Amino acid sequence: MTFRFKDIFNGTQSALRNAPTKAVAVFSTQSRQGDGVDSSVQAWQFTVKVDEPAALGGNDPPPKSR
Repeated sequence: MTFRFKDIFNGTQSALRNAPTKAVAVFSTQSRQGDGVDSSVQAWQFTVKVDEPAALGGNDPPPKSR
């Protein structure tokens, strides 16, 4: 079975237009403070490292590629 994003998007948009009170989303994340001002944020199976620029007290590490 093949899905086209455009078809899914249009169907969702139409459904929400017909029942806007059902357009509710709930997201949950967890955050752990690291050293200084850096944090590790987890949403589902994804983890994102967050830090401030060096001028604001962070380490300002570059993004890591996979």
